[in-house]
Amino acid sequence: MNNNEFKRIVKKNTYQLLIFTSRASLPAIGISHTWLVTNKKGKMSRWELLFRKEKNTRRWGHLYLNHFRATVGVEIIPFYGHYFWKSKLLAKIEWKSAEQLIKTIENSKKTYPYKNIYHFIGPNCNTYVQYILNKHPKIKIKLPWNALGKGWKQ
Repeated sequence: MNNNEFKRIVKKNTYQLLIFTSRASLPAIGISHTWLVTNKKGKMSRWELLFRKEKNTRRWGHLYLNHFRATVGVEIIPFYGHYFWKSKLLAKIEWKSAEQLIKTIENSKKTYPYKNIYHFIGPNCNTYVQYILNKHPKIKIKLPWNALGKGWKQ
């Protein structure tokens, strides 16, 4: 998703949760990488699980806050930082439902049980996003078929 498309869907005076996907980094390009972007009345934050543990960033184990810009996919080549996959918006949730989900996401730095573990088949980024969705069973969003880890035991 490009910046102009993103600006069209973001509403500054509301709560929104945006769920994005892109291809995963090499060599796993056939797998989806999913992440969450929260909008709290104009304050945007990106939440995701990454396989790496880098210093000097806002992270809790493998759970990262704003490691990448909101709409870019993950790096094509890990740690290279120059080429990123294109992202795709999977879902947009607004108002009360989004506000509740955002609280769950912000608390996940304390409550997500697998933030210190990352494996290719799970728990991983898709396990994390599915965990957040599972906390709100009225939200009927399905992650892509190739979101490896979404069905990992929780």
